[in-house]
Amino acid sequence: AIPFGSPVNTNYHLLRMVRQGFPNKEDETTLRSPAWKPYLYKGKSKLSLSIVETVNCTLYGKPEYEDECFISGNVYCCADLPGIPEICVPMSFQNNGGPPPEISVHNCAHVVGGIKATKDESFKISCTPPTGPFVLCRYRRAASQIVPVRGFYQIKEMSPVEFRLLLQIQFHPLVGSTFWSCQVRLPFHHRGVIKSHDLKCTGGSFSLTDQGQSILWNLNVRRPRGSLEANLLGELIFDSPKPADSAENAPSTRMITSPVAGGSG
Repeated sequence: AIPFGSPVNTNYHLLRMVRQGFPNKEDETTLRSPAWKPYLYKGKSKLSLSIVETVNCTLYGKPEYEDECFISGNVYCCADLPGIPEICVPMSFQNNGGPPPEISVHNCAHVVGGIKATKDESFKISCTPPTGPFVLCRYRRAASQIVPVRGFYQIKEMSPVEFRLLLQIQFHPLVGSTFWSCQVRLPFHHRGVIKSHDLKCTGGSFSLTDQGQSILWNLNVRRPRGSLEANLLGELIFDSPKPADSAENAPSTRMITSPVAGGSG
């Protein structure tokens, strides 16, 4: 009996579906692969995260000018997991009284709690990761209250081919307790090949690279009982003097003194 009228569509397959019940749409969506995951991973489960951070500093070395420092970085993720899983990655930053960093995430991810959650020192990023490595998020801090590395650079010209070098590096205590090593590269491509030297360093070791046109200084940063300062000093003798057009009208003795600017980690 049909007390409220007669059916408009009496298709057999439709009536059978109504009688047996419609399929659950949630079951269909869980089996459907997203656009950024064209194929499913089959193998041993593995999840890895890594951070590549770049620190850009301008150190003036004068009280009337304030040092500038901003930090940017990428968080790389590789989630080789079977099926279509959802992972949640906790993130935390040390504000130290400065503004919070700017955050942008991959199109497969979202910040739990919305973009307002990134204003806190800790938040979570949830995502359905694609197959293979990808950039989970990017961040940038426009101004950092902490300068991880400070330096002082001085070079004195004794003759057209002989120079005296002094480089002082000072690490912030937070860097000294976090990173294992640091490399400092001094290029001298405009002066030619370093013929000889009597350089000495108070920490780490150094070597000549780029066919003798650069100095590579390797520093062991993590020293629980050691000093966070290191010096590299000595004399350099180059194979040939710089071109005459750039050397004319130059004094016989010249000193260039400046703080070290720029850095990456």
